Amino acid sequence: MNLSSKFSELYLKLSKKEKVAFWDFSNLKVFKLSDIDKRAIVILSEKLTIKKETDLDNYLFQELFEEHNETNRKAFEYIKSHLLTILISFFRWQLSEKSIASDVELLDYFQRKKAKRNFESSVRKFKKTMLKKPTFYLDAFYNMQVAEIELAERESRTRENIEIQQANEANERLFIINRLRFYCMKINECNLRNLDYPKDFLKPLEAMNLEHYLEEDLLVSLYYSMANMLKDATDFTSYHQTLALIKANEHKIERSIFIDFFTYLRNRCSYYCNAGEAGFTLHFLDLVEYLEAKNLLVIDDIISLSMYKNVISSALIYHRFDWAKNFIEQYAPFIPRKEKYGIKLFHQADLKYQQGDLDMTFEYLSIIEKKGYQFKDQFYHISYNKLLLKIYLIKNITVGFHNKIDTFKRYIYNKQNISKVGKEASLAFVSAAKKIYKKEPINLEIYKGKLTALDYKWLEEIMKKQVNK
Repeated sequence: MNLSSKFSELYLKLSKKEKVAFWDFSNLKVFKLSDIDKRAIVILSEKLTIKKETDLDNYLFQELFEEHNETNRKAFEYIKSHLLTILISFFRWQLSEKSIASDVELLDYFQRKKAKRNFESSVRKFKKTMLKKPTFYLDAFYNMQVAEIELAERESRTRENIEIQQANEANERLFIINRLRFYCMKINECNLRNLDYPKDFLKPLEAMNLEHYLEEDLLVSLYYSMANMLKDATDFTSYHQTLALIKANEHKIERSIFIDFFTYLRNRCSYYCNAGEAGFTLHFLDLVEYLEAKNLLVIDDIISLSMYKNVISSALIYHRFDWAKNFIEQYAPFIPRKEKYGIKLFHQADLKYQQGDLDMTFEYLSIIEKKGYQFKDQFYHISYNKLLLKIYLIKNITVGFHNKIDTFKRYIYNKQNISKVGKEASLAFVSAAKKIYKKEPINLEIYKGKLTALDYKWLEEIMKKQVNK
């Protein structure tokens, strides 16, 4: 019989004062509750307005678990069965002699339950809020089947205690993993959007002893290492340690989790590349080749657009032109955008520009303009305009340059969702382009760390040509 099915029904019949009495009763040292059981009691104590069983179950479930799945639902049923056991003990105590037992009887009851300490103080605390007589739940209590009520006294309880202990441990592990997994997901999202991440999100775990899990549980260790890597962008050691740990255990990790981990690692590596950290661009390409060997670049016939553009940009920095050309052709069909042909054309134009073929670059850009391709993705809109401005400068197309530079600058200023770093890099490009056009002297150091890696390389080459002249 499902012990959890009665809990919501009986609990909702309690008045506010009787609920307070039940909460105090559950906090006595008699009951060995897991951390997640205690959280459930705290959540119940904070919500007094719910009147329907389904509403109570849904509210409690959503507060305890991030996701609706069969595993979490089963864990939730265990938790309610634990709470029902306490509620039955609460009923029994109230049904004892005139519903109010003496202190001696209470102490005897708790001692028989093998409470270890603080009997007197626990009893005093409980009696402060205890009602003089129960008024409503006697019928409900007696209507419960004898088999349910007497379950705690049967010899089979030993076996059930073992199962409950195992369930408690599984619940705690699930809670820890879900909390860490959700934290990784949220902080990765915040990093991508340049937002402040929830620094207090791991507080519920700080009160728990994770040492055992970190030593014995691989998945907890992996998520914990990933969480620490994501929250500190300056800790390069944490990035490399996390990558090594995942690679060493790749055969033990589920494919979906493995994909998530490498999404986070890839995004962090891209961040380091864009920040100009030495060595990470080449490392990023090695990471891509590793994922390609594992058939993890294309998931469900889709390649991440950020992956596609970052891979090509990294390859161009290291003049791996043939590799970039093959990558553009091979993975363009998997771009999840309607304008995938325009995106492919842009990268072909950028490739030709890096190879020094300005005529083909201009031809590709002209096709984009003639076909009327509009880049909804911010990166492509900005990159397309910057490449066009570079061509205008080289070919000395003054009217086109004047019109485009002013329009582009207004776009950067007015666009609200450009990150601070992205806006700074684009405005630095506008500044450098204007100085080149006006043939004004340029201090290269001013633009170091502001321009993207490819744009800084472009500026260096422009200045070398000016010096050679």
